[in-house]
Amino acid sequence: MPQRVETAHLDSLLRAVQVEHEKARLSRYKRVVFALLQIAVYAIPTCAVLAVLAAIIDSGGAALLAVGGMTLAILSLFLLVPLNLPLFRTVWRRHRLARRLDLLTGEEDAAGPRRRGSRGLWYLLGATVLILVLVIWYERSAEGEGWFAFVSYFLIILLPAVVYLISRYLSRANARLALLEDLDRLRASLSERQEEAKKADERFVPLSQVEAERLAALESDVISEARVQAISNARSGRSRSYTIFKATAFRDQLNAVDSRTRFEVESVIQDLGRDPRPERARREDGSDRWHLAVPGTSHELSYELREDLQRITVLALRSDERRHAEASRDE
Repeated sequence: MPQRVETAHLDSLLRAVQVEHEKARLSRYKRVVFALLQIAVYAIPTCAVLAVLAAIIDSGGAALLAVGGMTLAILSLFLLVPLNLPLFRTVWRRHRLARRLDLLTGEEDAAGPRRRGSRGLWYLLGATVLILVLVIWYERSAEGEGWFAFVSYFLIILLPAVVYLISRYLSRANARLALLEDLDRLRASLSERQEEAKKADERFVPLSQVEAERLAALESDVISEARVQAISNARSGRSRSYTIFKATAFRDQLNAVDSRTRFEVESVIQDLGRDPRPERARREDGSDRWHLAVPGTSHELSYELREDLQRITVLALRSDERRHAEASRDE
């Protein structure tokens, strides 16, 4: 991303930032659930410490209260996390996107095999913990403690794993909140620069190093997400009702591409099949629609979307030619 950008091009960048901000935005309801989730995470180890202290001083009532509080905190976690699944899915979106891109393009990262192996390790650890809990319960049940001992020991042994998993979830949610703040600052800064440039009738708007890097990363994310969805849907042969690029959102964002991402856009078109001959097809409802069939699949790509991709590529090529001409003129 260059250190300056055209004022007209800044409109597209602002739309891209706005779309990304809308996708990462947290509603008031999600913020409340997120806060309750944080309280529950802190309540679990607190109740565990109280349970240990109660066992040391051999106070049955205090132990019952502590174990009951810990049980309530863990149950609240299991109730809050499903209620907050939309936030959970959005937090993991970028991680899943990068993983799917590696799988679709056949480019495994260095951590790929280790990740697959670690899943089996987690299963083995879970089975070991379960067996340990059953053994403890069997021994304690002989002493008359029964199900109370089973529940209390089960919760205490699983406590580190539960806190670890929820803390990872909260760290990703916090990263999303930081992303929102970053996008807010970027949007405010670009809007201010745009207003100043329009008042002064300047053709170019200077960018700081941080702003240039942030916009470059944003464009790269957009192109990668578009590429992943295009390839995965073309290979899976999903129906036309599933919009490949989530229509207007991606169209607004892809309008902001420059010569640096031109080849990525061209590769998307190539992956979807570049047969220029549209065919007339009749849909189930009887209406006519131009479409292109993706080679090797039953998927059909709308001719309108195909034209949008070609138009974006042409705009990127023209932008590249214009910048070369400006650089030559400056020299």
